[in-house]
Amino acid sequence: MMKFWFGISAAMFVFGIAIGFYVAVNSSKQLAVLGATGAIIAIFSGLGTATTAMNLLLQWSREPILRFGTTAPNSERVYHLHVTKTRGKGVVENCAAFLTVEDTIVTDSPTIWSLYGKRQINIGDVDVHARLFKVVNGETIIFPVANEIQGLDMENPYPLKQVIDKWLTLRMVSTSGNIPKPFKDTIGNIVGFHK
Repeated sequence: MMKFWFGISAAMFVFGIAIGFYVAVNSSKQLAVLGATGAIIAIFSGLGTATTAMNLLLQWSREPILRFGTTAPNSERVYHLHVTKTRGKGVVENCAAFLTVEDTIVTDSPTIWSLYGKRQINIGDVDVHARLFKVVNGETIIFPVANEIQGLDMENPYPLKQVIDKWLTLRMVSTSGNIPKPFKDTIGNIVGFHK
């Protein structure tokens, strides 16, 4: 809907400029005849553009916006990325998150939302956590792969030492609202490993 109003606004703006230019370059005789008409059209075009711009700003301010927070493990050493709605009304619908770890088979692998155990959720006023990985015995890291319907389907284990310096990227998609740019950090920074 915003694209429609933006298109109408742009068309009205261009039409107003064209009429104004036409009136300005014509002789004084034509200016007397068309001047009033051109002025009226230009005024209504400007008012329409201003009204459309205000409507777009109001819609934008109401649209829910998400942002990434911190990463943290739970008591079972499962690391999550905190996601919260910062402003707007309603929910961001059908949110899904995908993991990529450089130089591994983990490429755009769907993950789950920890609180719900689902692959896809609506995010509103309750903060949620995207599952990144689990560290087992300080030696193995397990990346999740969610199935098409719900929950975990399988896991991708790696020796922690093999991936500690690799970049992990979490990318979100949704059918509404504004989602953050992809989260990117090294696994070592996430788990607090410093050489």
